[in-house]
Amino acid sequence: MKNAMLILAFPILVSAACGASPPGVKQQAKPWFPVGVWFEGNPDWGGYPRDRAGAKSYYDRCFADLAAHGFNAATVPNCPELLWPTLLHSAQGHGVRIVLEIGELVRLVSRPEPVSESEADAAAKSVFAGIGRYQSLARYQIRDEPPPEMMPNWLLVRRVLANVDPKRPAFSCFNHPASLARAGEQANLSEAVFDIYPHGVNTPPQSLGGFIPALDGFKSAARDLPLWPVLQSFAKPEAWRYPSAQELRAVTYLSLAAGAKGIFYFLYQTMPNHPERLQGLVDADGNPTPIYGPATLLARELGKLAPLLLSLKPAQPPDEVEGEARVGSFVEAEGRSVLIVASVRPDRAVTAVVSVGRAGVWRDALSGENFEPATGRLNIPLAPGGGRVLVQR
Repeated sequence: MKNAMLILAFPILVSAACGASPPGVKQQAKPWFPVGVWFEGNPDWGGYPRDRAGAKSYYDRCFADLAAHGFNAATVPNCPELLWPTLLHSAQGHGVRIVLEIGELVRLVSRPEPVSESEADAAAKSVFAGIGRYQSLARYQIRDEPPPEMMPNWLLVRRVLANVDPKRPAFSCFNHPASLARAGEQANLSEAVFDIYPHGVNTPPQSLGGFIPALDGFKSAARDLPLWPVLQSFAKPEAWRYPSAQELRAVTYLSLAAGAKGIFYFLYQTMPNHPERLQGLVDADGNPTPIYGPATLLARELGKLAPLLLSLKPAQPPDEVEGEARVGSFVEAEGRSVLIVASVRPDRAVTAVVSVGRAGVWRDALSGENFEPATGRLNIPLAPGGGRVLVQR
């Protein structure tokens, strides 16, 4: 399963003593806005059948549920190879795209000794021959949260895989900005995937813990890469608590204001048989937990916003922003200005005042509400933890 790393601040920076990888095949993956979850692939941990027929019934139920609630993607670690075709076939039938962890590639990356080109090539070709025909397969996860000492093998496996299947990039989620920065320096990443879990049991209610400095660190490390944050939607006894609806909304819209081109929530299932007893969006019987409703609402909003969000390019930030909010400034495909305004206060409503410098109407891309500047300034009310995507008309 995915390590539940709490990112609250930035401790000692990590260095990686490895050279840049040789140039590989340019990735050909089409732009895509994943609205996804982490989905436990180990039947024993997830509490579902290990045989194909039983697993298929479980996958069909889960993927139908996810699709009905606005999710279009799932990252699946720990799935037995025997069940890969069953998983991918089920996901394909429900319009859910899969980032699948590939055990053999993870083992190669994680091996202490160097991996040879021929080993990596044989493994990548074997995987592609087995599951490359499935349209639901979006990415190959080759290692979760790779530490610096694994970077030489990670770079090699990633490059070889790009030659075998250039339409599906290798995938890794990073848990420290320094590790992401090192990877980005030595490989042409298709996106920057990172996790931030700020809501520990001691994080005060209706607050963001260390989310904002963590987000800033990852954004800086990612440079110009598309951002795919993995956000906390889980609890763990005596370690992490569930975020509130307002906290979950805040971290989502703050990610969008930072330029996110995809969002994942960790995690979908509560895992009754896992030693960490992680609690997810649904309970062990598949019933929604209280956080599932807020996550569903956000997933549907993200689905509506996705075409616009994918088109955005960074623009000059506003000259002045007042109030307890962050503002991302962008331009969309047709040249119109876009502001993404996100509250930093889950505990109360705020008003952001943004200098826009010229007249014009700004429309909320979701609600259709119009805002007109007074003396070149927009007054933008935000609900607790709220956010708005405003397009200049």
